[in-house]
Amino acid sequence: MTTQARGSASAGEAGIDRFLRWGLVGTLLVVVSILVYGTVMVHRERPPIPDQVVGPGGAVLYTKDTIIDGKGVFQRTDLMDFGSLYGNGAYFGPDWGTDYLHREGQLMRDYNATQRFGSPYDSLATADRAAIDQQVIDELKTNRYSKGVLTLTERQVAAHKELQTYYRNLFIDGDKKLGLPADTVRNTDEADELGAFFGWVAWTSAANRPGEGFFQWLRAPGDLAFGLGGTLVLIDLVAKLRFRRLATVGEEVELPPLPAEEPLLA
Repeated sequence: MTTQARGSASAGEAGIDRFLRWGLVGTLLVVVSILVYGTVMVHRERPPIPDQVVGPGGAVLYTKDTIIDGKGVFQRTDLMDFGSLYGNGAYFGPDWGTDYLHREGQLMRDYNATQRFGSPYDSLATADRAAIDQQVIDELKTNRYSKGVLTLTERQVAAHKELQTYYRNLFIDGDKKLGLPADTVRNTDEADELGAFFGWVAWTSAANRPGEGFFQWLRAPGDLAFGLGGTLVLIDLVAKLRFRRLATVGEEVELPPLPAEEPLLA
């Protein structure tokens, strides 16, 4: 190869190297810009944590401190490595915000059916059930947050109080079917703090943003049965796993057969 040919080859390689280097730099700049933009938008658009969550008459159910303390309990007990939150985490247990939202919707559905038709929801005609479902959807999607105060409806308050009892039993007594051990929390106060935290997560998954009637605070896995949030029902995963036995400390527990229909969409 002549000196001129070698010089031409070297110049070509240098041009390619220069192109690759600037291409890498450009790619890194684009990626970092996207990350910075995403971080700014997350902080700008994040849902607020209410100073107080109150009922229709102004009675305080729980406060911002309760929600933050519940988050602390959630992190300390490592529940994200058991279930998930906003669809992120492990899928051995439920998505906790979705679990709260689904149970809240079912309870509100029963309350509304009794108040409106004087009969349990399951005994209503198809058209009446559809009317109740829509009423619950509208009630959950309506954003009643204003100036640091989140006001719940009478049905939401009643549902939250029942869910407090449910989560106390779940996290103190445990659930062998879920593989959740007893004494996950130390006392009822911590269980109530978890319930408040899950309630806030459920609100952010269901309530519309102020002035926007089509978009929830966060695109989280919502409740398909009530048309809320996303299209995933992650808590249904546990029901679909065909585990026949559950290993526990010192014993084997035979699990009942799976139900004929999906329990969360029934």
